[in-house]
Amino acid sequence: MLEAVKLNGQSVEYASKDLQKDPKFILKTVKQNGRALEFVHSDLKNDRDIVLEAVKQNGYALEYASEDLKKDRDIVIEAVKQNGYALYNVSKDLKKDRDIVLEAVKQDGGALQYASEEIKKDRDIVLEAVKQNGWALEYASEDLKKDQDIVLASVWSQNYIGLCQYAKREGNANPPKSHKETMTLVNGRIERTEVLYLGQWCDSQRKSKAQLSQEQIEKLETIGFRWGGKKRRRDE
Repeated sequence: MLEAVKLNGQSVEYASKDLQKDPKFILKTVKQNGRALEFVHSDLKNDRDIVLEAVKQNGYALEYASEDLKKDRDIVIEAVKQNGYALYNVSKDLKKDRDIVLEAVKQDGGALQYASEEIKKDRDIVLEAVKQNGWALEYASEDLKKDQDIVLASVWSQNYIGLCQYAKREGNANPPKSHKETMTLVNGRIERTEVLYLGQWCDSQRKSKAQLSQEQIEKLETIGFRWGGKKRRRDE
């Protein structure tokens, strides 16, 4: 049964009622697949130990916790550490909690959209969000959308994400200068595409290496970026 749950948390839906309300069995179950919390007995959705293990395995499991436990700060922090988008299911008061939102955007900058309006004005949090996901700039306050450092960090992050996509597909992180990368962005049910002038951006990184932070240099080198550009074959 536990192997089935590991593959598909919905398996718990078809377990006997006795198993669905057995704390020991459910604790083992949510450690395998946190989203199995959806199908457990309602009493266990208010069991702190069970919910904590569920969100550690899958932050989205917070959606199925009791309303009281959605207000539990420790549980919420574990949930957003595992999946920043778990911030969507957090109580309204905790969406104003700076530490919680910071953990969420470090995991996925796009989680900024679920923060309180006041938090979206926090420069440090917005900067962390756009460093992780450049497109998070969309959710920043209007004033911070005019902040040069934040905008530059957003542009760098977008192109880095594009380069990671290119590297995963092509097996190298050194596109030709003419290369354009198409990004598909999904937010809920809304899908849109953007085109990045990735080859030109890579060229500009090589020319401005001295202005890059050590963190940026390391991120590029980790995915195989060459400062000398793509090696050419002798017959080219």
